[in-house]
Amino acid sequence: MLGVIALAGVADAQNRDASQPRRAPEIAPASGASLLADSPAQIEAVGLRFYPPADARTNITRLGDQTTVQVLPEGSTWVMNVQTPRTRDGEQTVRSVSEAILNQLLESVAAVEVRGEEGAMTARANVIRVPDLEINNQPAARFYVALGDGDRANAGERVIRGYTVFKPMADRFVTFELITTEAEFARARPIYELVVGTALFSDVGERAEAQQASAERSGAFIEALSGESMRRAIGVTRERWDRLYEPSASGSDRDATEIGYRRLRTRTGQRGELRPEVPQSRWRAADRERGYIVHVDSRVLQDRQVIDIESIFFMGENRESEAWTIRVAVRDRQADRRQSQVAFTEIGAREGSRLSVQVEPRGGAPTASSANIDPRSYVSQVEHFLLPHLLVQGGGEGSYAFTYWSSNAGAVTTRRDELREPSSGVFELESTLVENDPAQTSRFNEEGRLLRTTLPATDMTPRRVWQPIELNRLMELWRSKGLPMN
Repeated sequence: MLGVIALAGVADAQNRDASQPRRAPEIAPASGASLLADSPAQIEAVGLRFYPPADARTNITRLGDQTTVQVLPEGSTWVMNVQTPRTRDGEQTVRSVSEAILNQLLESVAAVEVRGEEGAMTARANVIRVPDLEINNQPAARFYVALGDGDRANAGERVIRGYTVFKPMADRFVTFELITTEAEFARARPIYELVVGTALFSDVGERAEAQQASAERSGAFIEALSGESMRRAIGVTRERWDRLYEPSASGSDRDATEIGYRRLRTRTGQRGELRPEVPQSRWRAADRERGYIVHVDSRVLQDRQVIDIESIFFMGENRESEAWTIRVAVRDRQADRRQSQVAFTEIGAREGSRLSVQVEPRGGAPTASSANIDPRSYVSQVEHFLLPHLLVQGGGEGSYAFTYWSSNAGAVTTRRDELREPSSGVFELESTLVENDPAQTSRFNEEGRLLRTTLPATDMTPRRVWQPIELNRLMELWRSKGLPMN
């Protein structure tokens, strides 16, 4: 059985041609595809993409190699969970897994009446099975079950659970779960089946072939990195100010919403520079190691808070060692800068293939992580920040996949990059920094200098843009809007 399947609870939430299922009832949504979002949700690990409802929020969470996508509509009358459980039993089918999930659900409640293979949600039938589906040429199995105590006086409050199960890989299933009430089921079911009907899985063989080509291209790129490559990238990023903003409808900077800014500095240097509070006279031998430094100072406005982030990254000349520190301080927007409190500190180091990271949150217990990296795909923190410039200057068009330590993910993860040259002298880089996150798109000139980076709109934020800016212009904009800058 699929021991790793987690039956999500309801407590936390209360192109697009869909093949008709062989035994499914006819579904006629009110407005068809117009109900769906313009952009698909994706789970890269299983090659899945599907279109959630246009008015829904989509939240993605990860635990190890498991990914869960939660879809929440306005009003929270139902919730949809998409999960990607693994199995060690290659004999499992979509039907057997569907039945296993159903049995787990039935065992969780007492005295549930089950009658017939198919039927309506009435007092005489608590389960609807649709075992022989085919959705976009992908076999699937589906069921709906009403869970309750048999008290028909409260039938409108019974919980309805629906599952659609796919098997896109030999050891991987994908489950689409619906949770709603009996009163909302008639409205939620057509939307659920419409969304599931958009599920498309890329061909496993084609996906594996593309990933292999990407890995080989990335490995060759890493192998070709040299001191000259690093110095060229540093040459176009030596000191740069970037502005983060939400563009206005008018297109005017005056009407745009300022979100933050950063100063990027890159140079050759020594490891001891990561600890500026320690004078060179007290440096240890390791502190004198020569290499490359990326120094990023950022400020972000969030509600009434000012968040300041100082990051210093070092990589040795031979790429065999690295170290970094990240400090995050938070204060009220109206408070003096001296009232900032350090929210957390991250300290990382690598020697050879062994990586260790410690995070110390304010008022909490520190956490330590360690990992063995694969030198054929791994890029250091310094290279991660310089990677767009390195690719434009020497990578060539194509798809790339690199592993790196992601502070946001708290783990070694994969970033994927697609480099194109849409017009002479202009390069476009589409980057997915954490698997299943929406991609950001950056444009560079032929020298590898950044022109702009566009961050896509999400359920939480509208479209945002990072753009290089002269310091004087940045100061003028922020001060004209009464924003804290020091």
